[in-house]
Amino acid sequence: MTLTHIPLGAPGQVYRSPMPFSRFDANGRLLKAYQDAGVQVVVMLSSDAEGLERAGKDLRKAYAAAGMQVIYFPIEDFGVPGDLKGLNEALNAAIAQALTGKHLAVHCLAGLGRTGMFLALMARRLLRVNGRRAIEYVREYLPGAVQTEEQTQLVIEDRG
Repeated sequence: MTLTHIPLGAPGQVYRSPMPFSRFDANGRLLKAYQDAGVQVVVMLSSDAEGLERAGKDLRKAYAAAGMQVIYFPIEDFGVPGDLKGLNEALNAAIAQALTGKHLAVHCLAGLGRTGMFLALMARRLLRVNGRRAIEYVREYLPGAVQTEEQTQLVIEDRG
């Protein structure tokens, strides 16, 4: 898996990927792919501890060293956030960055469940579609996105 462009109609481009330096990035090329794509903001949906365990490094520090801002909103693997206010703040921050023309990359571990859910929520708001259509749209670019029933329900029920 690599960097995947998800067109959401904003001046800034939105991408998704698995976690850089993890087993899904065996060659360690994703951070360079971020740089080549002009990514300025990384939405990190994995925790610092998950990053250390799965990638073997402090990802936020690696992004900062590469000159990238981080929107940090960790969600449990295969989970949904319990903090809906925090989720809305993270979504609004990501959308604001994209609307100002900054390129974003969104990742968790595999870049499917949590990432797909976050991107579907962005699609709901930016494309002004319902939750089911937002999930279908993201899946056109990322088959298998939004992996659990709880993630699906969160997108469908979002009132953002």
